[in-house]
Amino acid sequence: MAKNTKKSIYLIYNMQTYKFIIKGIVQGVCYRQTIYDNANAHNIKGEVKNLSNSNVQAIANLDSSNFDLFVSILKKGSSYSQVKKVTSSKINTKTYSSFSITY
Repeated sequence: MAKNTKKSIYLIYNMQTYKFIIKGIVQGVCYRQTIYDNANAHNIKGEVKNLSNSNVQAIANLDSSNFDLFVSILKKGSSYSQVKKVTSSKINTKTYSSFSITY
C-alpha cells in the first residue's frame, strides 16, 4: 500500500463530525461567507447556516490535525462579527464532500 493511501485511510478513520453553535453578533455581518472561505482554504468539509435564534450552526468533518484550526476560524469570524461563545459537540458521522452555506 502506498504511503499516501495509508495516510488517507488513517484520516478517514480518525475523522469525526462535530456540530458547533456560535453565539454573538454573527448574522448579517458576512460571518457565514468568511467561515465558508476559510474552511475551503483549509480543505475542511461541512456546512454553516443561520439559526432562527440569531446564532449560527456549523457542522464539520474534523480530526485532531484540524479541529483547533477550525475552532479558531469560528472564533475569529468576519471583521464585522463579534463572537461571544463557541460550543462544540460530536454528532453522528455525516460525511461531506465540500463545505457549503446552507439556507
